[in-house]
Amino acid sequence: MGDWVKNDTDTKLIEGVCCFFNCGNFTILGKRTRGIGAGMWNGYGGVIKKGETPQEAGARELEEEADVWVMTKHLKKVGEVYFHNSKKGISCGTFKVYVFIVIQWGGEVRESKEMKTPTQFLKDSLPYDQMMPADREWLAPIMRGEKLIAHVFQDIEKNVTTGSTIVEFVDSFDETR
Repeated sequence: MGDWVKNDTDTKLIEGVCCFFNCGNFTILGKRTRGIGAGMWNGYGGVIKKGETPQEAGARELEEEADVWVMTKHLKKVGEVYFHNSKKGISCGTFKVYVFIVIQWGGEVRESKEMKTPTQFLKDSLPYDQMMPADREWLAPIMRGEKLIAHVFQDIEKNVTTGSTIVEFVDSFDETR
């Protein structure tokens, strides 16, 4: 799966992060206020800025969106999800998301202008009916402790999948990924 070949119309690759808090049997989700998935439950994250590592972006996004402080060593990489996005049947790029579990942080998760209503959910019963359509396919295994690489095909205007989600389980992520 790491050797995924893009098709000719899928030329724009944006990298981002998505972080989920490890609270024992629970995690904390917030409702995204804008962009893809607005109004839906999600983890915390966003686009990696030029010069940032995925871990640095995760720490920055957690401070901006949840008002918590995280050391990069406390972000455990558990996934890479490639969101192949389209609108009106036309590819509008791929969003490569590094998925982290936050194993330690400082402060209390609070609302921000990007993420509202931080709420604790049992990891085995997340509100998938109020999340992006393919989240159940890749996030449920992560919540069970799996590591994976996934490819999601979705129409970001209609909030629907446009193909089957492909999931490859991996034992670990090396530093070159």
